[in-house]
Amino acid sequence: MSCKLRLSFGLMLCLVGVTNAQIGLNASYFKNKNESWYLSSSPGESTSPVMDKGYALGVNYWFRLKNYRVEFLPELNVGFADETWSSSDKNTALTFRHTTVNLFFNTQFYLLNIKGDCDCPVFSKEGPTFEKGLFLFLSPGLTFLNTKAAREAETTDDQALSFSLGGGIGMDFGVSDFLTITPLLGVRYYPQANFPDLETVQSWIAPEGQLVSEESLLQYFAGLRFGVRFDYNNRGRRR
Repeated sequence: MSCKLRLSFGLMLCLVGVTNAQIGLNASYFKNKNESWYLSSSPGESTSPVMDKGYALGVNYWFRLKNYRVEFLPELNVGFADETWSSSDKNTALTFRHTTVNLFFNTQFYLLNIKGDCDCPVFSKEGPTFEKGLFLFLSPGLTFLNTKAAREAETTDDQALSFSLGGGIGMDFGVSDFLTITPLLGVRYYPQANFPDLETVQSWIAPEGQLVSEESLLQYFAGLRFGVRFDYNNRGRRR
């Protein structure tokens, strides 16, 4: 595991270890809408995506506005995706391993319950589950992408940094004052999706093959978050 990944997981564990915090752990699956980054064997041949789908694991902190149900969940997560490619004559085979470190500033708007009834977990809020749990969210983000490509005994890697804007819908289900489970559906748009400049890969597949990277990228994702309120649990024990 690289130093960057060890550092990322170390930060996650530090956040989890804060016993009076208000945190969430999440897992998500993502898929790109189109082949924004792809390889082709020769002109007119079918293309193969360099990164098509993957998964991510993350941790977030939680805080909210005092008088309105607008909640903020800054999130750190790490994503993974793998792809393989073979030339049309089967003489060249490549593997790609992508690792992303993402920082997202998620903001949730509970439009059906914007004033709420208390600064408490969803489980203790009054009203129908749908009204108190449904929200829309915005999620600007910054993504550091490391891509490693390999051919037989040769390897190369490079990095890139990209800004993105995400959004979608979610639903909080209060299991208890301590635990809230939240399914999420959304999209993320990278207006300038910077793909690492893997010049070595281009030399591996030349002259017939071509590595193509489009300027923008649209990505769909689905996730599940487990939110815990250590602060509320401790508050309840002191009463």
